[in-house]
Amino acid sequence: NHKAFVTTNTQLRDSSAWYHLVLAIDSNQGSSSDRVKIYVNGVLQTDVVYHITPVSGFSTYINSTTTTYIGSEANGIDMNAYLAECHFIDGQAYDPSYFGETDTTTGQWNPKEYSGSYTGNSFYLKFDDNSDVTATTLGKDSSGLDNNWTPANFSVAAGIGNDSVI
Repeated sequence: NHKAFVTTNTQLRDSSAWYHLVLAIDSNQGSSSDRVKIYVNGVLQTDVVYHITPVSGFSTYINSTTTTYIGSEANGIDMNAYLAECHFIDGQAYDPSYFGETDTTTGQWNPKEYSGSYTGNSFYLKFDDNSDVTATTLGKDSSGLDNNWTPANFSVAAGIGNDSVI
């Protein structure tokens, strides 16, 4: 079995809040519980469910020739959320400190600019150009590697059907 299906039991109940999520995968870790880590607002989630336990050396869809979906599944189940930025760092399993930090005054987790490098199939989607739904606007890769994505089933037209908010 070269798959893993891991979820957290954490309830994200504040529908008005932004959440910072990090999924770190290192399939060569000795313990299956260390191969997939989920962080929410900088905190490692320890209440996880292993629907399919990650075996040593398992492969992921995101770094393969298989079509990869962000915010949706191939069967059409869509995520009901906004995405502000999306990093994929090929060959690394970074913890949240590379992407965010805790404000020492408020205790709030805040995003910060990633200062590392991008290699291979890495990408950085800012979603900051909603002038159109193309691979060079809404799907533009800002990592410098030109690993652009093709947006599907999005609308940037004015009005109630608009899927993009700056």
